[in-house]
Amino acid sequence: MRWLGKSFGALLILLVLAIIVIYVAVQTHWGAKQLSRWLNKQGHYQVSIESISHSWLQPTTLIFNRVDVRDKQGSFSLTANTINLDFKWRHLLSPKNLYRLTLQEGALILSGNQFPLSLQADILQLNQMNVQLDSPNTHIQGKNITGGITPWAPVVDNPVGNGKYQFSAGVLRLNDLPVENVVMRGSYQNKALVIDSFGATFLQGSISGDGQQLPDGSWRWNNILINNIRWQTPLTLDKLQEKVSHLPAIYVKDLNITNAKLQGQNWSVDYLDSTIKNLGLVNGSWDTKDGLIDFNVMNMTLNNAQFNDTLGKFRFSDDTFTIASLTTHYQKGLFNIQSEWDRKNRLLTLKDSSVTGLLYVLPPTWLNYFKQPAPAWISGLKLHDIAINNTLLIDTNPGFPFQLTTFAAHIDSMDILKNGKWGLWNGQASLQAAAGTFNAIEISRPYLQLHATDDKITIDKLNGFTGEGLLQVTGTVEQHTAQTPFNLSFKGMNADLKILPQWGWIPLKIQGEGNFSLAITGDLFTHDMKGTINGTLVAEDKSSEKESQSIEQGLISTSRCPPTAHSSLDNSASVANPEAAHSATGNHVTENQTCAKIKL
Repeated sequence: MRWLGKSFGALLILLVLAIIVIYVAVQTHWGAKQLSRWLNKQGHYQVSIESISHSWLQPTTLIFNRVDVRDKQGSFSLTANTINLDFKWRHLLSPKNLYRLTLQEGALILSGNQFPLSLQADILQLNQMNVQLDSPNTHIQGKNITGGITPWAPVVDNPVGNGKYQFSAGVLRLNDLPVENVVMRGSYQNKALVIDSFGATFLQGSISGDGQQLPDGSWRWNNILINNIRWQTPLTLDKLQEKVSHLPAIYVKDLNITNAKLQGQNWSVDYLDSTIKNLGLVNGSWDTKDGLIDFNVMNMTLNNAQFNDTLGKFRFSDDTFTIASLTTHYQKGLFNIQSEWDRKNRLLTLKDSSVTGLLYVLPPTWLNYFKQPAPAWISGLKLHDIAINNTLLIDTNPGFPFQLTTFAAHIDSMDILKNGKWGLWNGQASLQAAAGTFNAIEISRPYLQLHATDDKITIDKLNGFTGEGLLQVTGTVEQHTAQTPFNLSFKGMNADLKILPQWGWIPLKIQGEGNFSLAITGDLFTHDMKGTINGTLVAEDKSSEKESQSIEQGLISTSRCPPTAHSSLDNSASVANPEAAHSATGNHVTENQTCAKIKL
């Protein structure tokens, strides 16, 4: 027995000596390399440890220096200047359950949603770490992160586990959105990310708020404050809207933006202040029961249009978007707009709106726009109580330019778009101006009054003065067929007969002041409207001498020329009397006095 006791004592001494030798050896560079080789053979990880240290002042802490761990079968990698493993006394034999795991001065890269190492800790501590997390829909990259998660128990599809977190970061990039000087606190439970507080430097300004991301990927923000941001993008508004439509659903309870500047391709917003309440954005469109946007902007540009001092208040409720008020300055004019958009029926209603002091030049092809179907996003447009005041309206079309000075209009009610087709239905309107110029002919005090029903537009009155003469027009436009036939009756009393050639007719033989009557019919919205016009013109001077002209399918002939078969301009007619020949301007041609014909 004494021999057995001595043998056991000797073995115990040898075991203690072996432990001491191993303890000392492992803390050497050679020992760390041997441990690295042994770990490399245990699985598909490439492990490199520069050194290991331990202090009896902290007996449960093991320190690994200059560590590099890489997954041979994946993109996981971990590098750190030091890794501290703080063990629990009661779990010394189960080192996977740690009290604290500290990663310091390194980088962690995770691809997918699983942390490959089987570790758990009451606290995961990061000190000055760079972290990159990649998943199918999210790319997160953080630099100089300091903070922790408690407890940290990673599971499948959740590398951070369920716990509370708090950290700061020098730079944090979520997908393509960078923020700096980040401070963030919250929790992660059951695939829901809760942000109790968040603050960061954002686009040269600042952002702060609180909210959460739900398991379905949608975001719900309680409060967000964005201040002094400066954002530039190469995207047009259409491209930006398309990109926004692919974002996860976002709901905001209270968002405040102050002093923001935004700029993209062919658009910009300068010094935006806005409050957004109870508004959701799903697939690029609003989703709310009672949403509000209240904003003001110093300057806005869209393509070549510039808007100044814009103030607006928008409301959202189910499928209805209401512009409660919108004022802006454009082309020296002041716009006051109220409207309502029915998203379900694609119907826009403008009401109680006005334009004052506008100086506007119509686009060169503005008439062609109304000949085409409306864009697919809108089906109807209604006007109620619309006023235009003190406006200068100009059309520079070389075929028939016009200008209206001190132009004013009032629309009691009118439908101008129905089922995607432009026109006038179910309402009445009046228009007037102090003066106007129509293809170089000056008209004073032009006045138009019209009304429309389901199938017809009626010009009740169109008056104007030229010199001492009075001009009067009445007419109708049918809208109940695929075509839009019209008829006009135009009378001039004590008017200068020289105005008629300026408006496309053959110069008259009679001159001076007189009376004339014109009756024409045609189709308003065909591709070649002039080619559909038929009618007659009869003029009489002060001496009761009369002259008439007729137009048939856009071809004008005078009473001095017997009607001929329809054709384009007849330039081959012989000139019987060269002295009486004249040279027409614009669309006129040189003809003889006996037979003159032009196309309107």
